[in-house]
Amino acid sequence: MRFFTLILVPHLVGLVLCSAQATPRTRTNEDGSEPRSESPYEIARIVHRASRSWKEEHIETKVDLSSTWKRLGIDAGDFEDCTYCEARLFRSDLDGKPGREAILKLTKSGDSCRYLIFRPGLVKRDWKLIGYIDHDFNRYQMAHHRIVRAFGRNWFVLYGQEGSGSGYYLYGETWFAVTRAGIRPILNYVVDGHTDPVMGGLKWELSARAVPSKSGADRRIRLLFEVRNLAHGFGESHFAKQFIVRRHADYAWDRKAGVFKTDPRSSTISEAEMNAVANTGEDPSEEGGGTAIGQSTFFSSLKGFVGNGFEVFLRLNMRPLTTIAAGPDTPAREWLREFLGQCNDIPEKLRLEKAMQK
Repeated sequence: MRFFTLILVPHLVGLVLCSAQATPRTRTNEDGSEPRSESPYEIARIVHRASRSWKEEHIETKVDLSSTWKRLGIDAGDFEDCTYCEARLFRSDLDGKPGREAILKLTKSGDSCRYLIFRPGLVKRDWKLIGYIDHDFNRYQMAHHRIVRAFGRNWFVLYGQEGSGSGYYLYGETWFAVTRAGIRPILNYVVDGHTDPVMGGLKWELSARAVPSKSGADRRIRLLFEVRNLAHGFGESHFAKQFIVRRHADYAWDRKAGVFKTDPRSSTISEAEMNAVANTGEDPSEEGGGTAIGQSTFFSSLKGFVGNGFEVFLRLNMRPLTTIAAGPDTPAREWLREFLGQCNDIPEKLRLEKAMQK
Protein backbone atom coordinates (compact mmCIF):
# COMPACT_ATOMS: atom_id res chain seq x y z
CA MET A 1 0.00 0.00 0.00
CA ARG A 2 1.33 3.45 -0.89
CA PHE A 3 0.82 6.39 1.42
CA PHE A 4 0.57 10.04 0.46
CA THR A 5 0.67 13.09 2.71
CA LEU A 6 -1.76 15.88 1.90
CA ILE A 7 -0.46 19.26 3.03
CA LEU A 8 -3.06 22.00 3.38
CA VAL A 9 -1.61 25.52 3.17
CA PRO A 10 -3.80 28.30 4.58
CA HIS A 11 -3.98 31.24 2.16
CA LEU A 12 -5.71 34.57 1.56
CA VAL A 13 -6.95 35.85 -1.79
CA GLY A 14 -4.08 37.62 -3.58
CA LEU A 15 -1.55 36.52 -0.95
CA VAL A 16 0.71 33.46 -1.08
CA LEU A 17 2.82 32.54 1.92
CA CYS A 18 5.99 30.57 1.19
CA SER A 19 8.78 29.36 3.39
CA ALA A 20 12.29 28.54 2.25
CA GLN A 21 14.24 25.91 4.09
CA ALA A 22 17.95 26.43 4.30
CA THR A 23 20.19 23.62 3.18
CA PRO A 24 21.31 21.71 6.30
CA ARG A 25 24.91 22.20 7.36
CA THR A 26 26.89 18.97 7.46
CA ARG A 27 29.25 17.70 10.11
CA THR A 28 31.90 15.15 9.18
CA ASN A 29 33.40 12.24 11.10
CA GLU A 30 36.02 14.68 12.42
CA ASP A 31 33.29 16.00 14.74
CA GLY A 32 33.11 12.67 16.57
CA SER A 33 30.21 11.09 14.71
CA GLU A 34 31.73 7.61 14.93
CA PRO A 35 31.53 5.66 18.24
CA ARG A 36 34.82 5.33 20.08
CA SER A 37 33.91 1.85 21.35
CA GLU A 38 31.38 -0.95 20.91
CA SER A 39 29.64 -0.10 24.17
CA PRO A 40 25.85 0.14 23.74
CA TYR A 41 25.97 3.39 25.72
CA GLU A 42 28.57 4.88 23.40
CA ILE A 43 26.64 3.88 20.29
CA ALA A 44 23.45 5.29 21.76
CA ARG A 45 25.22 8.53 22.74
CA ILE A 46 26.51 9.19 19.22
CA VAL A 47 23.19 8.35 17.56
CA HIS A 48 21.19 10.39 20.07
CA ARG A 49 23.49 13.41 19.68
CA ALA A 50 23.10 13.35 15.91
CA SER A 51 19.32 12.97 16.21
CA ARG A 52 19.07 15.89 18.63
CA SER A 53 21.23 18.10 16.42
CA TRP A 54 18.94 17.46 13.49
CA LYS A 55 15.70 17.96 15.42
CA GLU A 56 16.74 21.01 17.45
CA GLU A 57 19.29 22.78 15.23
CA HIS A 58 18.60 21.25 11.82
CA ILE A 59 22.23 20.23 11.51
CA GLU A 60 22.82 16.98 9.66
CA THR A 61 25.46 14.94 11.47
CA LYS A 62 26.76 11.96 9.56
CA VAL A 63 26.99 8.86 11.74
CA ASP A 64 29.15 6.10 10.30
CA LEU A 65 28.67 2.76 12.09
CA SER A 66 30.44 0.59 9.49
CA SER A 67 33.56 0.19 11.63
CA THR A 68 31.42 -0.57 14.69
CA TRP A 69 29.65 -3.44 12.95
CA LYS A 70 32.99 -4.83 11.69
CA ARG A 71 34.43 -4.80 15.20
CA LEU A 72 31.28 -6.51 16.51
CA GLY A 73 31.51 -9.07 13.70
CA ILE A 74 27.98 -8.56 12.35
CA ASP A 75 26.42 -7.40 9.11
CA ALA A 76 25.62 -3.68 8.84
CA GLY A 77 22.20 -4.31 7.28
CA ASP A 78 20.30 -1.02 6.97
CA PHE A 79 22.39 0.65 9.67
CA GLU A 80 25.79 1.30 8.08
CA ASP A 81 24.85 4.97 7.80
CA CYS A 82 22.85 5.95 10.87
CA THR A 83 22.54 9.67 10.18
CA TYR A 84 18.77 9.65 10.66
CA CYS A 85 18.45 7.06 13.42
CA GLU A 86 16.91 6.98 16.87
CA ALA A 87 18.43 5.10 19.81
CA ARG A 88 16.85 3.80 23.02
CA LEU A 89 18.45 1.81 25.83
CA PHE A 90 16.81 -0.71 28.17
CA ARG A 91 18.19 -2.92 30.94
CA SER A 92 16.87 -6.36 31.90
CA ASP A 93 18.10 -9.71 33.17
CA LEU A 94 17.68 -12.04 30.20
CA ASP A 95 20.24 -14.82 30.53
CA GLY A 96 19.79 -15.62 34.23
CA LYS A 97 23.43 -14.75 35.00
CA PRO A 98 24.64 -11.99 37.36
CA GLY A 99 24.25 -8.52 35.87
CA ARG A 100 21.49 -7.12 33.72
CA GLU A 101 21.82 -7.13 29.96
CA ALA A 102 21.73 -3.89 27.95
CA ILE A 103 19.20 -3.78 25.12
CA LEU A 104 19.97 -1.17 22.46
CA LYS A 105 17.15 -0.40 20.01
CA LEU A 106 18.03 1.45 16.80
CA THR A 107 15.34 2.66 14.42
CA LYS A 108 15.82 4.30 11.05
CA SER A 109 13.50 6.25 8.75
CA GLY A 110 10.40 4.87 10.42
CA ASP A 111 10.88 1.49 8.76
CA SER A 112 13.96 -0.44 9.91
CA CYS A 113 14.54 -1.61 13.46
CA ARG A 114 17.54 -3.35 15.06
CA TYR A 115 17.82 -4.72 18.58
CA LEU A 116 21.30 -5.44 19.97
CA ILE A 117 21.62 -7.28 23.27
CA PHE A 118 24.87 -6.95 25.27
CA ARG A 119 25.96 -8.67 28.45
CA PRO A 120 28.27 -7.02 30.99
CA GLY A 121 31.89 -8.12 30.81
CA LEU A 122 34.32 -8.86 33.64
CA VAL A 123 35.67 -5.31 33.58
CA LYS A 124 33.46 -2.34 34.41
CA ARG A 125 31.97 -0.69 31.31
CA ASP A 126 33.08 -3.65 29.23
CA TRP A 127 30.22 -5.06 27.13
CA LYS A 128 30.01 -8.22 25.04
CA LEU A 129 27.49 -8.56 22.22
CA ILE A 130 25.24 -11.60 22.66
CA GLY A 131 23.37 -11.13 19.39
CA TYR A 132 20.99 -8.92 17.46
CA ILE A 133 17.52 -8.99 15.88
CA ASP A 134 16.55 -7.05 12.74
CA HIS A 135 12.97 -6.20 11.81
CA ASP A 136 12.83 -4.31 8.52
CA PHE A 137 9.08 -4.26 7.85
CA ASN A 138 7.41 -1.56 9.95
CA ARG A 139 4.99 0.14 7.58
CA TYR A 140 2.22 1.12 10.00
CA GLN A 141 3.93 1.14 13.38
CA MET A 142 7.44 0.46 14.63
CA ALA A 143 8.23 -2.93 16.15
CA HIS A 144 8.47 -2.96 19.94
CA HIS A 145 9.37 -5.46 22.63
CA ARG A 146 8.32 -6.60 26.07
CA ILE A 147 9.96 -8.79 28.69
CA VAL A 148 7.83 -11.72 29.85
CA ARG A 149 8.55 -13.51 33.11
CA ALA A 150 7.63 -17.19 32.77
CA PHE A 151 9.00 -20.59 33.80
CA GLY A 152 11.47 -19.04 36.23
CA ARG A 153 13.21 -16.75 33.73
CA ASN A 154 12.75 -13.73 31.46
CA TRP A 155 11.97 -13.97 27.74
CA PHE A 156 12.45 -11.30 25.09
CA VAL A 157 9.22 -10.95 23.07
CA LEU A 158 9.16 -8.90 19.87
CA TYR A 159 5.93 -7.51 18.40
CA GLY A 160 6.20 -6.54 14.75
CA GLN A 161 4.38 -6.19 11.47
CA GLU A 162 4.35 -9.25 9.23
CA GLY A 163 2.02 -8.28 6.41
CA SER A 164 0.19 -5.39 4.78
CA GLY A 165 -1.83 -4.60 1.71
CA SER A 166 -4.94 -2.84 0.54
CA GLY A 167 -7.28 -3.06 3.53
CA TYR A 168 -5.02 -5.63 5.18
CA TYR A 169 -2.49 -5.71 8.01
CA LEU A 170 -1.01 -8.45 10.19
CA TYR A 171 1.18 -8.40 13.30
CA GLY A 172 2.94 -11.24 15.06
CA GLU A 173 4.93 -11.92 18.20
CA THR A 174 8.15 -13.89 18.46
CA TRP A 175 9.59 -15.17 21.72
CA PHE A 176 13.39 -15.28 22.00
CA ALA A 177 15.56 -17.14 24.48
CA VAL A 178 18.69 -15.15 25.39
CA THR A 179 21.68 -17.08 26.71
CA ARG A 180 25.45 -16.57 26.73
CA ALA A 181 25.50 -18.64 23.53
CA GLY A 182 23.27 -16.20 21.64
CA ILE A 183 19.67 -15.26 20.82
CA ARG A 184 17.31 -17.95 19.57
CA PRO A 185 13.65 -17.70 18.43
CA ILE A 186 11.52 -20.31 20.20
CA LEU A 187 7.92 -19.40 19.30
CA ASN A 188 6.08 -17.29 16.73
CA TYR A 189 2.35 -16.65 16.32
CA VAL A 190 -0.02 -14.09 14.80
CA VAL A 191 -1.43 -11.69 17.36
CA ASP A 192 -3.39 -8.98 15.52
CA GLY A 193 -4.81 -8.77 12.01
CA HIS A 194 -7.48 -7.22 9.84
CA THR A 195 -8.72 -7.42 6.29
CA ASP A 196 -11.51 -5.57 4.52
CA PRO A 197 -11.63 -6.83 0.92
CA VAL A 198 -13.58 -4.69 -1.52
CA MET A 199 -15.37 -7.79 -2.79
CA GLY A 200 -16.02 -11.20 -1.32
CA GLY A 201 -18.82 -10.64 1.19
CA LEU A 202 -16.66 -11.28 4.26
CA LYS A 203 -14.06 -9.42 6.28
CA TRP A 204 -12.29 -10.38 9.48
CA GLU A 205 -10.32 -9.20 12.48
CA LEU A 206 -8.22 -11.48 14.63
CA SER A 207 -6.55 -11.10 18.00
CA ALA A 208 -4.52 -13.45 20.14
CA ARG A 209 -3.02 -13.49 23.62
CA ALA A 210 -0.35 -15.86 24.96
CA VAL A 211 -0.78 -17.27 28.48
CA PRO A 212 2.16 -19.27 29.92
CA SER A 213 1.53 -22.09 32.40
CA LYS A 214 3.64 -24.70 34.16
CA SER A 215 2.77 -27.99 35.78
CA GLY A 216 5.80 -29.77 37.17
CA ALA A 217 8.30 -30.07 34.33
CA ASP A 218 5.61 -29.40 31.72
CA ARG A 219 5.95 -25.91 30.24
CA ARG A 220 3.13 -24.67 28.04
CA ILE A 221 1.94 -21.50 26.34
CA ARG A 222 -1.75 -21.31 25.48
CA LEU A 223 -2.61 -18.93 22.66
CA LEU A 224 -6.14 -17.57 23.09
CA PHE A 225 -7.23 -16.97 19.49
CA GLU A 226 -10.30 -14.94 18.52
CA VAL A 227 -11.65 -14.26 15.03
CA ARG A 228 -14.43 -11.76 14.37
CA ASN A 229 -15.89 -12.18 10.88
CA LEU A 230 -18.31 -9.63 9.47
CA ALA A 231 -20.47 -10.92 6.64
CA HIS A 232 -21.85 -8.22 4.38
CA GLY A 233 -24.29 -8.40 1.52
CA PHE A 234 -23.38 -8.59 -2.13
CA GLY A 235 -24.42 -5.93 -4.61
CA GLU A 236 -27.13 -3.60 -3.24
CA SER A 237 -27.87 -5.74 -0.20
CA HIS A 238 -27.43 -4.03 3.17
CA PHE A 239 -27.21 -7.30 5.10
CA ALA A 240 -24.54 -7.52 7.82
CA LYS A 241 -23.93 -10.21 10.45
CA GLN A 242 -21.02 -10.86 12.80
CA PHE A 243 -19.57 -14.30 13.56
CA ILE A 244 -17.23 -14.61 16.55
CA VAL A 245 -15.04 -17.68 17.00
CA ARG A 246 -12.89 -18.30 20.06
CA ARG A 247 -10.35 -21.12 20.01
CA HIS A 248 -7.01 -21.88 21.60
CA ALA A 249 -3.73 -23.39 20.47
CA ASP A 250 -1.44 -25.06 22.99
CA TYR A 251 2.34 -24.97 22.57
CA ALA A 252 4.40 -27.43 24.62
CA TRP A 253 8.12 -27.06 25.33
CA ASP A 254 10.24 -29.48 23.30
CA ARG A 255 13.34 -29.85 25.40
CA LYS A 256 15.34 -31.63 22.71
CA ALA A 257 14.63 -29.04 20.02
CA GLY A 258 14.64 -26.13 22.47
CA VAL A 259 11.44 -24.58 21.08
CA PHE A 260 7.71 -24.55 21.77
CA LYS A 261 5.74 -26.83 19.44
CA THR A 262 2.00 -27.11 18.83
CA ASP A 263 0.21 -29.81 20.80
CA PRO A 264 -2.72 -30.83 18.53
CA ARG A 265 -4.20 -33.09 21.24
CA SER A 266 -5.20 -30.18 23.47
CA SER A 267 -5.60 -27.46 20.83
CA THR A 268 -8.97 -26.49 19.40
CA ILE A 269 -7.50 -24.84 16.30
CA SER A 270 -4.52 -25.88 14.20
CA GLU A 271 -1.64 -23.74 13.00
CA ALA A 272 -2.77 -24.32 9.41
CA GLU A 273 -6.22 -22.92 10.24
CA MET A 274 -4.76 -19.89 12.04
CA ASN A 275 -2.44 -19.23 9.10
CA ALA A 276 -5.32 -19.47 6.65
CA VAL A 277 -7.34 -16.98 8.69
CA ALA A 278 -4.32 -14.66 8.94
CA ASN A 279 -3.67 -14.79 5.17
CA THR A 280 -0.28 -16.48 5.48
CA GLY A 281 0.88 -19.80 4.17
CA GLU A 282 3.04 -21.68 1.71
CA ASP A 283 0.55 -22.66 -1.01
CA PRO A 284 0.19 -20.29 -3.98
CA SER A 285 -3.09 -18.46 -4.43
CA GLU A 286 -5.11 -18.14 -7.60
CA GLU A 287 -3.11 -15.04 -8.48
CA GLY A 288 0.33 -16.64 -8.29
CA GLY A 289 3.10 -17.14 -5.80
CA GLY A 290 2.34 -14.34 -3.37
CA THR A 291 4.83 -11.98 -1.75
CA ALA A 292 7.59 -13.25 0.55
CA ILE A 293 8.40 -11.21 3.66
CA GLY A 294 10.82 -12.83 6.08
CA GLN A 295 9.78 -16.43 6.70
CA SER A 296 6.17 -15.95 5.54
CA THR A 297 4.43 -15.56 2.20
CA PHE A 298 1.43 -13.25 1.88
CA PHE A 299 -1.33 -13.45 -0.68
CA SER A 300 -4.03 -11.17 -2.01
CA SER A 301 -7.02 -12.37 -4.02
CA LEU A 302 -10.74 -11.76 -4.46
CA LYS A 303 -11.37 -13.82 -1.34
CA GLY A 304 -8.96 -11.81 0.75
CA PHE A 305 -7.54 -15.10 2.06
CA VAL A 306 -4.80 -17.51 1.14
CA GLY A 307 -5.70 -20.94 -0.17
CA ASN A 308 -8.70 -22.26 1.78
CA GLY A 309 -9.41 -19.20 3.94
CA PHE A 310 -13.13 -19.15 3.16
CA GLU A 311 -13.32 -22.88 3.77
CA VAL A 312 -11.77 -22.43 7.22
CA PHE A 313 -14.50 -19.89 7.95
CA LEU A 314 -17.09 -22.57 7.10
CA ARG A 315 -15.42 -25.14 9.37
CA LEU A 316 -15.20 -22.75 12.31
CA ASN A 317 -18.81 -21.53 11.99
CA MET A 318 -20.81 -24.61 10.95
CA ARG A 319 -23.36 -24.37 13.76
CA PRO A 320 -24.65 -20.81 13.06
CA LEU A 321 -24.30 -21.30 9.29
CA THR A 322 -26.40 -24.49 9.43
CA THR A 323 -29.10 -22.60 11.32
CA ILE A 324 -29.15 -19.97 8.57
CA ALA A 325 -29.13 -22.57 5.78
CA ALA A 326 -32.02 -24.57 7.26
CA GLY A 327 -34.07 -21.50 8.13
CA PRO A 328 -36.51 -19.39 6.14
CA ASP A 329 -35.56 -17.14 3.25
CA THR A 330 -33.87 -14.10 4.76
CA PRO A 331 -31.09 -11.70 3.70
CA ALA A 332 -28.72 -13.92 5.71
CA ARG A 333 -29.75 -17.00 3.73
CA GLU A 334 -29.38 -15.14 0.43
CA TRP A 335 -25.91 -14.00 1.47
CA LEU A 336 -24.96 -17.57 2.38
CA ARG A 337 -26.15 -18.85 -0.99
CA GLU A 338 -23.91 -16.40 -2.86
CA PHE A 339 -21.02 -16.88 -0.45
CA LEU A 340 -20.98 -20.68 -0.88
CA GLY A 341 -20.56 -20.13 -4.60
CA GLN A 342 -17.08 -18.75 -3.87
CA CYS A 343 -16.01 -21.70 -1.72
CA ASN A 344 -14.34 -24.92 -2.75
CA ASP A 345 -16.38 -28.14 -2.68
CA ILE A 346 -15.43 -29.28 0.80
CA PRO A 347 -17.80 -31.46 2.91
CA GLU A 348 -18.95 -28.47 4.99
CA LYS A 349 -20.03 -26.58 1.86
CA LEU A 350 -21.89 -29.59 0.51
CA ARG A 351 -23.73 -30.08 3.82
CA LEU A 352 -24.80 -26.45 3.88
CA GLU A 353 -26.01 -26.59 0.29
CA LYS A 354 -28.00 -29.71 1.09
CA ALA A 355 -29.58 -28.00 4.09
CA MET A 356 -30.57 -25.07 1.88
CA GLN A 357 -32.23 -27.41 -0.64
CA LYS A 358 -34.41 -28.90 2.09
